Amino acid sequence: MSKITLENISSFRKHLQGKKEIETSEKCLKHLDKFYELFPNNPELLSLLKEGDVYNPKSAEKDYFFNYIEHRLKPLGHITVRSSRPYKNAIQDIGFFRKLLIQVTDKSLPVSKRLSGWEKIKFFGGDKLIAKKIAFLYDKDNIYPIYKNSDWEEFFRQLEIGFMEESERHFHRQYKDLLIEEKFEIFNSLLKRFQQNEPLIKNWETHMVGGLLYHTFKISRIK
Repeated sequence: MSKITLENISSFRKHLQGKKEIETSEKCLKHLDKFYELFPNNPELLSLLKEGDVYNPKSAEKDYFFNYIEHRLKPLGHITVRSSRPYKNAIQDIGFFRKLLIQVTDKSLPVSKRLSGWEKIKFFGGDKLIAKKIAFLYDKDNIYPIYKNSDWEEFFRQLEIGFMEESERHFHRQYKDLLIEEKFEIFNSLLKRFQQNEPLIKNWETHMVGGLLYHTFKISRIK
């Protein structure tokens, strides 16, 4: 029996048709086009980024990398960064940041490998929310804008998707022993498989699927 119903989809579509949602979506699409123009998935160009391209809150245009990640592209998955310290730390070693950025945009790598090493920049560790969002923006066909691992776990329990069993098949280790990025790789793989078996959402873009899940299912941290 399908876990996604017509009623779920109808409710979500009605939500998206609100004036505020439409305006937000249109604005976000313009920002996304500008983001790809400024920061294309091209290792040679990304390797030329300077500190001010990455973080420059005093600039008039605010067209720096992290302003898009946290604020202008907020509708494509909200992340909460409680201070500027991660961004300041990133530009302190701009060469290392550029290396990680090129790595996280490399779609030939497994998702877990793309996210490896980000914890070496202070305040980029934990759930690796910033790195996950960057990975999503450069691979929207295969990564979903669901960044907190605890949210994934709650969604999968409600959808009855066996993520713990998948850890044994995928990494040959128990789920509790996996790294943050390894769990994220499993989550995205499983949701892609689930989506392909759900006729009502099979052809949806990943950000729409993520939005549908947040609209339909309860997450304990969200009141």
